Amino acid sequence: MEKLEKLIQNFERMTSVAVLLIKLKILKLFSQVVSRVLAKLVLIIIFLLSLLCLTIGVAMMLGELLGKLYLGFLCVCGFYLIIGIILAFKSKPWLENPIGNMIVRKVTKEAEL
Repeated sequence: MEKLEKLIQNFERMTSVAVLLIKLKILKLFSQVVSRVLAKLVLIIIFLLSLLCLTIGVAMMLGELLGKLYLGFLCVCGFYLIIGIILAFKSKPWLENPIGNMIVRKVTKEAEL
């Protein structure tokens, strides 16, 4: 009877340690994914701010060439509108699938460690 109780206690300790290990692995994976997402988010923000400055400069340059400043901004806006329409129709094969595949690869790669 005493051996059975000891066996049960050992089993309880082993399961609690296994559960703790799983929790720690999940926490590690989550923290790695979040840190990578935040790092990429900072880079995206910097890129977008640079793109904004470049866009304003190009719009002002086009406005000078066309004689009216607002015409330059309208040309740049039309360019972005065309790109937006193309992306709206092609977002699944060009954006959603590659991004989804990248996320799955990252998560499964991290889970293997």
